[in-house]
Order: sequence, then C-alpha cells, then structure tokens
Amino acid sequence: DGMVFTTNTRWSEVSSVEEVWALLEHAASARSRASTSMNERSSRSHLVLSVRVELAHRASGARSCGRLNLVDLAGSERVARSNASGERLKEAQHINKSLAALADVFAALLAKNAHVPYRNSKLTYLLQDSLGGDSKTLMIVNVSPSEADAAESVSSLMFASRVARVELGRASKRGGGAADTATAVELARTSRTLKEQAEELGVVKERLLKSERAAKAQREELDAALARA
Repeated sequence: DGMVFTTNTRWSEVSSVEEVWALLEHAASARSRASTSMNERSSRSHLVLSVRVELAHRASGARSCGRLNLVDLAGSERVARSNASGERLKEAQHINKSLAALADVFAALLAKNAHVPYRNSKLTYLLQDSLGGDSKTLMIVNVSPSEADAAESVSSLMFASRVARVELGRASKRGGGAADTATAVELARTSRTLKEQAEELGVVKERLLKSERAAKAQREELDAALARA
C-alpha cells in the first residue's frame, strides 16, 4: 500500500485506548535517556508510534487503510553547551543530523521541488508518507522559557515558521471504487432525508403561524365584543 516499515519491529493488534497507552509506555521505557549539562533526562533518540487503521465497508466489503504517526523528536543540541562526549556526543551528532535532514525535507516541500530528500535519514525515510502526498501533518514546537536558552528558542521558532508555510496535497481516502460510490450514495440519501425533514418542518411551522394568527384574531374579536358590552 506504499507505506514504509522498519525491520526488526513487531506490530501489535490493539482494540482499546488502554492497550495503545500500554504499548507506548513500553516503547518509552526502552528509549535512550542520559544526563547532559543542559538536561538531566535528555532524550537520546526519537520516538515514533505508528497506528495503522484498517476499515471495511459494511455494504461493499471494500477495504481501506490509513496510518497515523505520532512522533516525539529528540531536541537539537549545541554540543558546546551540553558538554556531550563519547557516546553522548555520537548520539547528539545523529540527532542533529536527522533533524537537519527533516529540515531539508520541509525546505524541498516548501520550494515544491520535484525531488524531496526523504532517504537522507532513517527518520525522514520512515515518515515520508506523513510528510508529503495526500498526508496531513501537525508539528508542535517546544521552546524553553529560560533566557539562557534564547538562541535555541529563536532557532526553533524560525524553523516552525518555515514549516508553517509548507503546503501538502489535500488528503484523500485510500481505497476508492465501490467504497467511495457507496459512501456517495449514502450521503445523497442522507441529504435528501434532511431536505425532506426540513420541508416538513417548514410546513408545520407555517401551520403553527396560521393557527397563532387565527387565535390572535379571535382574541381581538372577543376583546372588542367585551368592550362593546
């Protein structure tokens, strides 16, 4: 179906929100974290939760599927401030490289280039079906309230400003064919039903107005008769 998957991973079928949270907590527990001069519990890797949803049309049996990627990116890091060394330094380099590749992808999408460098990192390659085509993407950028982190905050906000100008294609439902036709028929039927109900309500409303006008006229006649008496 054109989706990208990683090797050495296991897909788990879930049937409730609680099961999704349990899987997320399990993944988070395996996430690499370490202390640096900037963050006592610094994330040393990205976290990606992929939710694959499959639907089957009751009438036609046609199937369609979609995928939701929830991503918690590790923050960009200035090694001069974090004082990372050894393994922490290698992790910081990999994090910054993948974030730079993500920025390159957004730059290419913003410029509407024919070639988008999704394959420049594992992160962008994994997320390519969420960063182009008929996908919809929402990014939330966190910044620090500390004055000492002003440079990083400004850099993050500038990145967010560029990303906000990226326009992706309008999302369309996968599957098509009989499922789309059946859905269109159902929508048309619902539309007709709503119109008929609206017309019926209009008729009832008009009858009520006539009844109110007749009752008012009768009250006025009665008041006039009482006044003459």
